[in-house]
Amino acid sequence: MIARAIKELLYVSEITDIAGVYYSTAPQNVSYPFIVYRESSVTENFKNDSKIRLHSLEVVIVTTKGRDGNDGFADLESLKTIVESKLNRFTGMAGGKKIQSIILDESDIYFDQMSKNAIATMEYEVREDYSAALADPANYPINYTINVNGVEDSTGTINGYDDNIFNITV
Repeated sequence: MIARAIKELLYVSEITDIAGVYYSTAPQNVSYPFIVYRESSVTENFKNDSKIRLHSLEVVIVTTKGRDGNDGFADLESLKTIVESKLNRFTGMAGGKKIQSIILDESDIYFDQMSKNAIATMEYEVREDYSAALADPANYPINYTINVNGVEDSTGTINGYDDNIFNITV
């Protein structure tokens, strides 16, 4: 999951001074404008021992009619430009994750007549190299619980990762 990395890239004053930023869903009665981001991921399965995870990232920006005198589209374009500058073509470390690339795949802007909101959706493809994240000491310790048929079976702590071996305390 790259939610921490995306949060680090989007939770900057340039954005948060203008809009609320939320993961997955926005709360009820949220102030406008706001941004919601969500992601899904799969591990590349066409390489042996691949340490690359592919993520689909969706970013939705919602503004309201009347605030900017242009059905919300001026605010929307402004926020969309800022978000794109933070995400599109990003490469590097963010939120403890090594991001190989974030590429804008698809973008759409529309006005929803029912809610009277201007909405932009942006879909990104994200490549994460998680071999670096496994070795990063800042990501440890990690406490875990294993449940079998809804019943706690065991707990423990992953203390680190070195030379392809996890150091686990049970």
